[in-house]
Amino acid sequence: MDRLYRLAREHGADGGRLLGAGGGGCLLLSVQAGEQAPLRAVLTAAGAHEIPFVPFTAGADATALPLTTREHRRA
Repeated sequence: MDRLYRLAREHGADGGRLLGAGGGGCLLLSVQAGEQAPLRAVLTAAGAHEIPFVPFTAGADATALPLTTREHRRA
């Protein structure tokens, strides 16, 4: 991961963050729009795999809530 981060910084990344290191880890990088394609090529050549994602910017969203009414607690 250190090697990939160093490569990323040398090839246009503004910075980055290591995430989930216990299971192998992911490197989240901040890159200006014009620098993305060259950086992808360098990191792919170094053995990195890209995991595309889209940031969720709408705030928290509850997708499932536990049952809390009295009737449901008795069941």
